[in-house]
Amino acid sequence: MKLLEKHFEIALETPDGVAQLRKLVLKLAMQGKLVEQNLKEQSAHKLIEDINKEKVKLIKLGQIRKQKELKIVENDEVLYQLPSNWKWVRLNDFGTWKSGSTPDRSNSTFYNGNIPWVKSGEVKQGLINETSEKISELALKKCSLDLNPIGSVLVAMYGANIGEVGVLEIEAATNQAVCACQTFSLINNKYLFNLILSLKQNFISQGAGAAQPNISREKIINTVVPLPPLEEQKRIVEKIDQLMLLCDKLEAERNRKTELQLQMNSAAISNLIKANNEISFNNTWKFITSQFDTLYNTKKNVNDLKSVILELAIRGKLVKQDRNQSAQVESKLIKQEKDSINGGKTNPKLNNNDISINEIPFEIPENWVWVRLGNICSKIGSGSTPRGGKNVYKDEGIKFIRSQNVYNFGLVFDNVAFIDSDTHQKMSNTKVISKDLLLNITGGSIGRCALVPDDFGEANVSQHVTIIRLLNRIDNRFIHHYILSPYFQDKIMQVQTGANREGLAKKNMELMLVPLPPYEVQKKIANRVNELFKLCEMLEKNIEQTSKKQSQILNAVLAQV
Repeated sequence: MKLLEKHFEIALETPDGVAQLRKLVLKLAMQGKLVEQNLKEQSAHKLIEDINKEKVKLIKLGQIRKQKELKIVENDEVLYQLPSNWKWVRLNDFGTWKSGSTPDRSNSTFYNGNIPWVKSGEVKQGLINETSEKISELALKKCSLDLNPIGSVLVAMYGANIGEVGVLEIEAATNQAVCACQTFSLINNKYLFNLILSLKQNFISQGAGAAQPNISREKIINTVVPLPPLEEQKRIVEKIDQLMLLCDKLEAERNRKTELQLQMNSAAISNLIKANNEISFNNTWKFITSQFDTLYNTKKNVNDLKSVILELAIRGKLVKQDRNQSAQVESKLIKQEKDSINGGKTNPKLNNNDISINEIPFEIPENWVWVRLGNICSKIGSGSTPRGGKNVYKDEGIKFIRSQNVYNFGLVFDNVAFIDSDTHQKMSNTKVISKDLLLNITGGSIGRCALVPDDFGEANVSQHVTIIRLLNRIDNRFIHHYILSPYFQDKIMQVQTGANREGLAKKNMELMLVPLPPYEVQKKIANRVNELFKLCEMLEKNIEQTSKKQSQILNAVLAQV
């Protein structure tokens, strides 16, 4: 333990360090290495003899049923060497184990009684003193249920909670997904609680493979486990409680430090965005750069930094402005290009001159201009599903891009579908070309947006993806960054349509406001964002490497114990 105590700081800094410490405490406890042995105390060999005598007595009194004898632990089942006064036994030797049942739900007389009824999801409470449902005395008599006494140790056998353990602070029955142990008088129930905690991963492994993970009562009672003398069980429990309290303090300190970092980062970012002049902006940025190692040593904070970079970019605070360049002048050229594409026809709803002050969400440089997204695009339109649906997909051919292929960092073709040339030609209106932006407009991935690279070949898109094709004097990288900005992503969430509000309509997209800088400034901003994002990627890699190194050091320490 002295070796471990030297590395508490590493455990504090390592992402799963405290969890690893907790596991180690239990591991040492169950190996007889956590407290000193007292050879003057009654050995576990004598203890198991006394437990067997207690079993016989309880059977004669009719308090427990006679159980089938389990085989003695064989040498090939022994996991490691125990202290000489310990003994390898089976969990069946710790008490009587029973699983419960679920009374017929259609029989209302079985429910809303006064008997607490524990389900597997409630076992993870640790100490169980209440239940969400209660059953009646009738259910207890008619439905193969037992009333487990206070102090019984419960184990969850099914589903996501498999291996969770709790101790009853109330008398309670259980459902069939819970196995309850009424411990013998010579077993410390808190020792059993900690023993089962140490076995959790073993139970999870045993239960894997089925549609719903599960272990049986038979597997539980046959599990080979270490049994120390009764007095040592008590000392082990006391020591575990002491060390777990220390782990709690370490965890609280870690959480406090993390929360402080998040608050500092949040405040700095807020000040950066709110800065209304160059002096306050530079002062805040100076503070951030001076505290970079402190502020940006978690991925959460790096993600926040990415968001603020995008927010600063679309507000004109990321690069210096050239007042000789004017988006107002360029917007006229953009309108001419748009009119030539539409044959002079205009959509009155998209008139930039009709943008009211109340619509404008934030200030932009005076040489920028607010426009509607529809006015800077030659196309906004979603794809469609080819006639025949999945049946027309091919093993090769023209890529058919679906929402699962669209990510903010680019297109991913691991599970891309293909269509043939004929189908592609029939869907000519939704062909994808280089420099397009592809935006997911439905479902859980709504708002994800990818740039189509310059060297891209042929492709088509599904109805869950919309094509945004920009006019010539619009930098697609700048608009990509704009779409990924917190402002635009929040706007998407506000204007969703459909029964579950998980759809983005074309008309809503066309009306969205875009803060448009001069073309050359768009390019400068896009380049600057890309540079800063590369820095963020380096920060994330450093965090991963540092975390990995800390974990390796901690694991090396744990391996020596």
